[in-house]
Amino acid sequence: MRKWFVHDSDGREIYLTEEQWEHIKIRHRELRNHLDEVLNTVRRGKRRQQPQDPQAFVYRLRCVTLRPPFSGIQDGLV
Repeated sequence: MRKWFVHDSDGREIYLTEEQWEHIKIRHRELRNHLDEVLNTVRRGKRRQQPQDPQAFVYRLRCVTLRPPFSGIQDGLV
């Protein structure tokens, strides 16, 4: 199975599996051609811990390549 590895702005290594990417493309069809932007969101986005799950984090970054009403990408990671 394929994996993509990136480091977030604090140097943490984060990976996205092919299975996770397929799940994203099914639930968020607007992102299906934007893998590079999703990975860039983890690299450069703001990281926020989820209050209901201390092991889960969300990365957010404005994305100019998406058409309105989609102006940003939010990646949730556990």
